[in-house]
Amino acid sequence: MRWPIGPEIGALKAKRGPEKRSREGQAGAEDAARQTWKPVPTRPRVDDVVAAVGSLLDDGLAPTRGYLAVRLLELAAAAQDPSAERSRSTLAVEAEHLQRLSESTKAFQFIDDADHGFILKLPRRELDCVDERADEDTYPEALWSELAEYLGIFSEDAGRMLGTRYEFAKALSTSGLPSFVGLSLGQLCHVLHLAITSKYLIAVLPGSDLLAVPRYVPELCEEPRRSEKGRSR
Repeated sequence: MRWPIGPEIGALKAKRGPEKRSREGQAGAEDAARQTWKPVPTRPRVDDVVAAVGSLLDDGLAPTRGYLAVRLLELAAAAQDPSAERSRSTLAVEAEHLQRLSESTKAFQFIDDADHGFILKLPRRELDCVDERADEDTYPEALWSELAEYLGIFSEDAGRMLGTRYEFAKALSTSGLPSFVGLSLGQLCHVLHLAITSKYLIAVLPGSDLLAVPRYVPELCEEPRRSEKGRSR
């Protein structure tokens, strides 16, 4: 899946019109988006783990099971490592492998975590990560306006599917939108959290980790509103 960036945004604005994407086209976009989780190395080497954890911390992301899986894949693909073709699902089994690496090399610390499976920590480096689930909105209104417009442009051109939160955060990091320049991936994931939970610009498809534009799936934006009303009673 590919999102519009830089000058392409202006081109898409120019061609927006009354035409709507066909159901077949939307189905194709959805099928592509569902293939978001790709293979990762089955038994990563200690150097690869340390590199992945360090790069996640640089991005303001906690080195959790899910993020580690994606980052290991990205690093393996960048290095043209054949191990990138292995099955992603085996990483859950190989958590024991990571724990053994941690105990034998002391290159990183393996911490069990009920919410994320595990978190990895590097020696002499703090887990200084963005709290992606925080409800405080410290971003300017211009950011939300730009995001709303970008979602409209993307959705009309490519259908309602946005991929996973991580994938769409990476897309925003290269979008060239002024309000997003300089934000870390952790901050962008937090922006998407707020876009889902309080701004209602984005929704999560039930039973998945895929994001969608609510106006293309109206029933998706009703649940958070009902939940919010229930909490206020």
